[in-house]
Amino acid sequence: MNHINKRLSEIRQNGFELDLGNLINESFENYKKIALLAGLALTIVILTLMIAAIYGMSYFVDFENFKQEQFVLDFNTFTPMQIAMYIGASAFFAMFFAPFTAGLIKIAHDVETKDEVSFSNIFDCYKAAYLKDLMLSSFIIALFTSGIAVGFQMLHLEFVGTILNYVIGFLSCLTIPLIVFGRLNAVDAIVNSIMVVTKQPLIIFLALLLAIIGVFLGLIAFCLGIFFTLPYLYSMYYAIYKNSIGFEE
Repeated sequence: MNHINKRLSEIRQNGFELDLGNLINESFENYKKIALLAGLALTIVILTLMIAAIYGMSYFVDFENFKQEQFVLDFNTFTPMQIAMYIGASAFFAMFFAPFTAGLIKIAHDVETKDEVSFSNIFDCYKAAYLKDLMLSSFIIALFTSGIAVGFQMLHLEFVGTILNYVIGFLSCLTIPLIVFGRLNAVDAIVNSIMVVTKQPLIIFLALLLAIIGVFLGLIAFCLGIFFTLPYLYSMYYAIYKNSIGFEE
């Protein structure tokens, strides 16, 4: 904790330097080491969650009399209870998925520091001491983003809501690494993620944008291809954390 607190204090006072080229090179080298393991895990987990999501959506959509326009939820037709359930379900979904996301970022670190990494290591964060902070931070963020999405959709300003949620996602992108590697609590991790990102917003934005473009190149290989390019995004999260906050030597 002394290292992370000292480093965050330095960043708060003096900022830090980031090189986009180094981020790309380091993240790609890391990606090559985790692509197979992480891609397999993502394939299994995301397909399972998609089935669960379709089942959950059956509460809001009548699939027996489904029409194409029903695919976009109109929250103005929802009761307050249904809106609360939707926002709550979205937040709980993000909360329980967070340890898996953390595991993908952690394994990006493990392949650099350990001699052997197994498939089961991706799920280590579900039994970690910081599990509650991972889940709480994701619950808080998802509660805000879901509420914003619903509110602006009801005002017919979906684009504004989408932009705001992208900004929140961008500013909070280091929350999980700060919990996993820095052992910060949920609120401190969110606050310090915002602080760190705003010190180098352009470089971090470009790095994540390039990573997302790289991920969607998986669409060229059709459906399953994206599951094996998606790990590159987590390698980029790791590279950004490593080059901005770093680890105690």
